[in-house]
Amino acid sequence: MKYQDKKTGAIIITDCVLRGDWVPVDDTDWTSKSGADIKAELDKRGIDYPAKAKKQELLDLF
Repeated sequence: MKYQDKKTGAIIITDCVLRGDWVPVDDTDWTSKSGADIKAELDKRGIDYPAKAKKQELLDLF
């Protein structure tokens, strides 16, 4: 599974389950998703975003 560090942006692939600042990375095409879907995924990953952020600003946080 792919994981990305929330602080550094580093990506690793491992069979282990990681926690803390490491969040799972998926290969979903988020550009085709709605803003609400993107916000839900960011919430799930524990990534903060401005309440009035536009879609592109949300995508840049991945």
